[in-house]
Amino acid sequence: MPASSPSSPHYITHSAIRTISHLSSTASTLTTSFNAPQYSPTCSQGQSSAQYVGKKSRSSLQLCLATIANPSVQNFARQAVRPAARPIAFRAPLPFLTQHRLLSDETRQAIESAVGSAPVVLFMKGTPETPQCGFSRASIQILGLQGVDPSKFAAFNVLADPELRQGIKEFSDWPTIPQLYVDKEFVGGCDILVSMHQNGELAKLLEEKKVLAEAEGEKKE
Repeated sequence: MPASSPSSPHYITHSAIRTISHLSSTASTLTTSFNAPQYSPTCSQGQSSAQYVGKKSRSSLQLCLATIANPSVQNFARQAVRPAARPIAFRAPLPFLTQHRLLSDETRQAIESAVGSAPVVLFMKGTPETPQCGFSRASIQILGLQGVDPSKFAAFNVLADPELRQGIKEFSDWPTIPQLYVDKEFVGGCDILVSMHQNGELAKLLEEKKVLAEAEGEKKE
């Protein structure tokens, strides 16, 4: 499913980010499953003054964060912590990287291998159980609420590999992290996930791709 273009970004202010951080911090007291740091204005692309996220998704993100104590979210995060192995053959970062450099064949193949490692793949900051970015945490929560089968999910921590962190942005032609792929197709970042979660498009996509966990009753049958 093609993602919408980020050519006309809206910006979220320090004040709004602190508000989202407060919501997450408050909700986190209800569970010990999420111990990630509170949101920071630098959590996306290292920017200190703004983040890419649509104005409408801002309130949706707050609503999503209010569900952090949902058992399905907790269980998904715990079970999805299987080792997110770094894509093979990533080279050490070059001394100087231009903003629009071309991906090497080696790096592209490694990312393609990562994208194809599971039906649902999330490139994020941190791990499912300990996200290092508010938007990565929200993305994990959404996938948990949707009922994604942890056995069909893989997460890759871009903070563990600078080459992956830069390369995935060029691979997808998308400037922010997290990034979600379903059945090797790029879906979008956190703002798009929030929007699709709210309007039902994400549930429809995940059901069509048969990546949802079976209910207990269905398993017995």
